[in-house]
Amino acid sequence: LMGWFYSRSNQKSIDDLNNLVHNVILAEDFNHTDLQDFVASWELKRLDESTIFASDLWHTASVTIQLPCEKVKVPEECAPEFHVEGLHYRKLTEVIKSAFAETSAEEYNAMPYKLC
Repeated sequence: LMGWFYSRSNQKSIDDLNNLVHNVILAEDFNHTDLQDFVASWELKRLDESTIFASDLWHTASVTIQLPCEKVKVPEECAPEFHVEGLHYRKLTEVIKSAFAETSAEEYNAMPYKLC
């Protein structure tokens, strides 16, 4: 388990590892045979084809990103562009409302902090 944690990516956190162990592997309803034929690319494809983004809370947009030019100084307006289609997003206020609707929101610290 620790070998997996330290391999390939530094995007995993200690919290991610603890969550994997305590909320997935040690969960009462976890059955390792459910993962026998697991292939991540298949599951991602199924997720892409699902209706998860059909909710009214999700919006779809297209964006154009200006790409950096490596080892060349180019004015930003002359930089090459990359067009991204089908970007799914939620409005920040919707995310905040959803977070505070969770039962765990009772433990959030919502008191403002003032620097002295």
